[in-house]
Amino acid sequence: MRQQASRLMALGLVVGILGGLGAVVCDLLAHAIAEVALGVQDPSSDPPSFWRALLAPAAGGLFASVAMSLLVTKGRPVGVADVVESVALRGGRMNLKDSLLTAFVASVILGTGGGGGREGPIMQLGAALASALAKIADVPASRLRVLVAAGASAGIAASFNTPIAAAFFSMEILLGSFAADMFAPIVAATVAGTIVGQAFLGDRLALVLPPFSVESPLEIFTYLGLGVVVGLVSVGFKATVFSISDAVQSMRLPAWARGGVMGLGIGLIAALGLHQVLGNGNGAIREMLSGTPPPIWLLLVLLLAKGLTSAAFFGARTGVGLLSPTLFIGATTGAIYGLLLMKGLPRLIPDHGAYGLVGMGAALAATTQAPITAILMLFEMTQNYQIILPLMLALVTATVTSRLVSPTGLYEETLLRRGVSLNRGREELVMQELRVQDVMREGAESIVATATAPELVRRFMARRLRHLYTVDASGRYLGAIDLVDVRALFTSPEDPRAVLELTNTRVPALRQRMALADCLPVFYRVGLDELPVVDEHERLLGVVTERDIVGAYYHEVLRGDALLARVDCVTPGQERETSYVELPEGETVATIEIGPRLAGTTLKILALPARYGLTVLALSAIDPTTGQRVRRHIDAGQKLKVGDRLVVLGPDEGVRRLREQSAAAVEPGLDDATEEISRHRKG
Repeated sequence: MRQQASRLMALGLVVGILGGLGAVVCDLLAHAIAEVALGVQDPSSDPPSFWRALLAPAAGGLFASVAMSLLVTKGRPVGVADVVESVALRGGRMNLKDSLLTAFVASVILGTGGGGGREGPIMQLGAALASALAKIADVPASRLRVLVAAGASAGIAASFNTPIAAAFFSMEILLGSFAADMFAPIVAATVAGTIVGQAFLGDRLALVLPPFSVESPLEIFTYLGLGVVVGLVSVGFKATVFSISDAVQSMRLPAWARGGVMGLGIGLIAALGLHQVLGNGNGAIREMLSGTPPPIWLLLVLLLAKGLTSAAFFGARTGVGLLSPTLFIGATTGAIYGLLLMKGLPRLIPDHGAYGLVGMGAALAATTQAPITAILMLFEMTQNYQIILPLMLALVTATVTSRLVSPTGLYEETLLRRGVSLNRGREELVMQELRVQDVMREGAESIVATATAPELVRRFMARRLRHLYTVDASGRYLGAIDLVDVRALFTSPEDPRAVLELTNTRVPALRQRMALADCLPVFYRVGLDELPVVDEHERLLGVVTERDIVGAYYHEVLRGDALLARVDCVTPGQERETSYVELPEGETVATIEIGPRLAGTTLKILALPARYGLTVLALSAIDPTTGQRVRRHIDAGQKLKVGDRLVVLGPDEGVRRLREQSAAAVEPGLDDATEEISRHRKG
């Protein structure tokens, strides 16, 4: 375990470097494009010329829509919600090509002045790079999720210079857990990502603002009110984002043109004087909260304009994120709130800037439902400790207010609208990831539908079975027979009825790929402790019991990384017994199907213990009479056939080598085992 933890931490450092480099490239690319397209690096503070402000966002939006429509797998960009889904439900697997393209397109959008945030492309790029590295390094599936979350946090840390907040972002939003074994690789990644970001972008604050402080203890109550107001505004912003997204997607325009239309709209707004809506808005926030306060009417217009334009670009699927617009909405709301207080309580409230700063954090917490991350991020972005107490109070209040009105965060709501249900509990995630085929017992006891009642009785008595499953001549499942339901046959063995007449055809069958979470309701509904499993052609494959599901739950949840192997034992005249054995680290139990390359040889010739370090636990083959898979006694001298299956115990590497050899084409002479098999065949 120590070796595994050290390896994971080392990989976390590599992931952090990759994620940091990805963030640096995205940032530098966006700035370079802004210099060319707009003539300024931050158009929200330095207004570009009329024609550049009008046309640059339209050109960037058109480019983004065309690229997304033609080149991305699903026709839409990869964003933070996809990273959340990948970590929570897909084991951390991500598409590197789609992520690279999304990051590039989003950088073009931000460089041409499109409204949106950079956290989306940077996070998903870091996550995808981590996923690709984990695949190369053969990282176990149980640790892939952690590395992907580490890659995402490294990108955030490098771009925003916030290593602590980035680490907690992964723990709070992506993983939904603060487990100690996850913390080390994520911290390693964020530290490495931050160092890379500082090396290329400088040791800077994400937002350079003058120091703010609490002038009176009575302001605590005003910050409580700010939390309520920002919480309600955040709910409205989320609703606006999804409403505008639906409207954009329903427009009678081809998908490749929507970004251009949205860009032309934001360009028109900027060209008419509201240049603050361009880009991520950091420069506008700095000017809004420092110096002479802007008029309240202008802040209200900016609040509305930034919300609509950011939602429009997000809805057009251009790849930009919503974190920076969220900060802008919060800062504007806080500034308006502070200016109103200054008019009513001029002696108590000397400045509006502190309320804008706290409003940023409150909006981030309320929108993402992640208050810890928001507190740490605002503190690191400003390095202003004086504001931490009102910040904490307002953030918690905003989060509670938002949750009362809209209980789901922005990313979770995005997934729900795609039909993806996200549950933060590790138990739910495990039961969604595990499939019936992972716990299925092969070789269910079956009987053909045309058999007679006396044959049915003999089958029950010979093996002391509890269930028999009725199949037709081709092996298709028809129903189940319970011993209790046919006990009357034991006193009338000459019953003339066929098996099909005695079959309960209402017993449902499970599918191989069905999630274990979906199986439990079936068990409860039918009231049985065992159910059959069928393939896509309704052929009977095996059975699953409630005990198998509980064993999987125990393995994956209650014991975490304990490596358990299920052992089924059937002795003559006894029922099947199941136990679970803990395996050493690095070892596994696997099923190997015999291919043409190994067919015709024997276990003695294969010498699995010597060549691969593997022990054969079981052997199964297709019965030519019934067409069903049956267990056979292990005979070292018996020739193996194509389709036979070996259940072996041993190191992962040995299992991989044997599986590759069995699946490969027949090419004698490639290795010692192949040469031995070839000599055996010739002899």
